[in-house]
Amino acid sequence: MNNVGGATDTHGSSQSSPPSSQWTSSASGVITVKSPAPNATLKSGDTISGSSSASEINYRLSDDKVGVIAQGTLTVDSGNFSGILHFQTHGTSGRLDIFTTNAMGVEYNEVQINVGF
Repeated sequence: MNNVGGATDTHGSSQSSPPSSQWTSSASGVITVKSPAPNATLKSGDTISGSSSASEINYRLSDDKVGVIAQGTLTVDSGNFSGILHFQTHGTSGRLDIFTTNAMGVEYNEVQINVGF
């Protein structure tokens, strides 16, 4: 019964994003998440977007009831990434992690954003 969702990669062609004051960046500056803003309410069909100097980013969406509900990889095109999330939540709050991995699979440049559902 592991129905983990994912995202449709839209190759950095995000329609809109919150003001830059609501963007969240990794400590290293490698990843900046433009959408969703911290504490935003997410629903299936919403877009995650941002910019990165990496060639691809990984994402993981977890809720407070069942854990990981969507995960995968998005391509960075011309410095930007975006994807349309597809998930089914069982909780009311959760967290979106966006990060890069090295050749050994170790996560780094992580951005953690608390979200609601």
